[in-house]
Amino acid sequence: MFLEEQTIAEGDSFFSRKQIFIFLCRNGVIQCLLRVDIQKPDSFLPSFWNSIKKFTACMSQTADKNYIFNASVCRITIALYHSMKAFQEFNRIDGQIQRSYHEAAVKMGLPDSEFWILYVLATNEPEMLQTELTAITGVSKTTINSALKKMERAGLLELTPGGGRNTCARLTEIGHQLAEKTVCRLVALENRIYESWSPEEQAMLIQLNRDYSEKLAAMIGEL
Repeated sequence: MFLEEQTIAEGDSFFSRKQIFIFLCRNGVIQCLLRVDIQKPDSFLPSFWNSIKKFTACMSQTADKNYIFNASVCRITIALYHSMKAFQEFNRIDGQIQRSYHEAAVKMGLPDSEFWILYVLATNEPEMLQTELTAITGVSKTTINSALKKMERAGLLELTPGGGRNTCARLTEIGHQLAEKTVCRLVALENRIYESWSPEEQAMLIQLNRDYSEKLAAMIGEL
């Protein structure tokens, strides 16, 4: 991790990356970096160095002259810039993917919750528990529950007791017909994209997304 407690030595001065990060935040450098367009890396230099000037002025006024801004801090700051901007790009891409799925649902005339229920039931086991639908789709339990009841009234689903307070959902013939006209067409497009990659690229996609998902869930649990 970038902010691990690793010390950087410069002359007689020792300080951690976390200390540097906190100092950069307090002096506006991080805020400056976050406004930079990652597609135009050179554009960050003017505003970046204006913030650096403020940063160095603050540091030069400290009692510890060994703590003056130096090459080590510069290297760490630029590395942090690239790290933060790269992750912003990751979030932008993820947002675009979610918008594409939402656009698909709109074109199919389906609310997002019903779209994802139909998608999961059409591409997984013939029947599934409500708790499983909630876990796979990431949609709240309340929203899934309301959507299931609405889809049952429309004749798209059959709902049966699933043990305890759980409910089991299964597509009806009408539901399968709707799925064939809607979400199954989208699945075919997904498969075309996935199959255009090499087996190594496919494995890497799954591995990195699984690793990120598991680590994020674990870290959020520690909040």
